[in-house]
Amino acid sequence: MMKVAAGLLVGLTVIVAGCSDRSQTESPKTEASTKALVAQPERFEQGHVVTAKDFAGDGVTLKIHPNPFRSCDFPKGGAVVTIEYDARPAGIKHTQAWFEQANGKQVLWGQAPAYMPPNQTGNWVHEGMKLLLVDVDTRQLIAVRTVHAAACQ
Repeated sequence: MMKVAAGLLVGLTVIVAGCSDRSQTESPKTEASTKALVAQPERFEQGHVVTAKDFAGDGVTLKIHPNPFRSCDFPKGGAVVTIEYDARPAGIKHTQAWFEQANGKQVLWGQAPAYMPPNQTGNWVHEGMKLLLVDVDTRQLIAVRTVHAAACQ
């Protein structure tokens, strides 16, 4: 029994040593690719156009419904959409929801605790607008969603 245990220990040591040698040679490449994939959240500053692509931080949900909206359902201008979000699982206490128009103009839509049940906008939502969810305490963007319009058929 002692010989079997000693043999297993030697075998595991060789395997672990082989793995650690491999990880040391591959580490810089892996770290570089991981850093490229994990971008720091953009800080929200009113008046500065948000460049972030659509995302939601860990524990944050942000929904726009319908998205895309059918443009033929709103022939006289903007669409009415329903917005809801929840950032409580991320430990966020207070949020602001901003709409950014395609031309970069930003309008504060609301400020609330970290949860907002489904709530309708007016008929002013257009293709390409971004909904920005901001952590009030840190001023970090915690979610971004772009509104899309589907062509009529």
